[in-house]
Amino acid sequence: MIDLTSFLDNSPTSFHAALTIRTQLDKMGFTMLREEDSWSLKSGHGYYILRDERAVMAFIPGQGSPADDGLRIAAAHLDSPGLKVKMDAVEQKFGAWRMPVEVYGSPIQRTWLDRELEAAGLVSISDGNGGILTRRWRSNTAVAVIPSLALHLDKEVNKGVEINIQQHLAALAPIHEANELNPLVRGILTH
Repeated sequence: MIDLTSFLDNSPTSFHAALTIRTQLDKMGFTMLREEDSWSLKSGHGYYILRDERAVMAFIPGQGSPADDGLRIAAAHLDSPGLKVKMDAVEQKFGAWRMPVEVYGSPIQRTWLDRELEAAGLVSISDGNGGILTRRWRSNTAVAVIPSLALHLDKEVNKGVEINIQQHLAALAPIHEANELNPLVRGILTH
């Protein structure tokens, strides 16, 4: 069984968390089912369903019928608050890559400022033959930072400032050379 710290380290997105859980269930002898198939279930054997690469539902049928014995359900969600880059709005501006974000799931916005940030997600690219390849991706290194202003430029910051997502939460990444790809696309293509 994987410990909590390892699980969190290996799960920067719900896509990665679902894969980590699926791997553990496979090691424990659970069988993956497809929702569109008919099932023949054995009492006491573990099963799971993977939906949209980011949700896992696991269960073990009991000996008796649910009407007689009842059900025991434990549940959790895999997604967590975070920021999602608006890929179509990434631009070069003021000598850096500016990557606007949208807020997902009510994170504490101030905690995202002035930290080195990795990027991760599910990426779809052409396979060169008219098909699409979908893969989990993670930068594994910092690619950007969301800077805050220095105290001498924002004297009210310690009195509490409401963060405007569009103005204050765009991630910035350095431009290393002219005509380079944005850092997320570059990182995806080199993995």
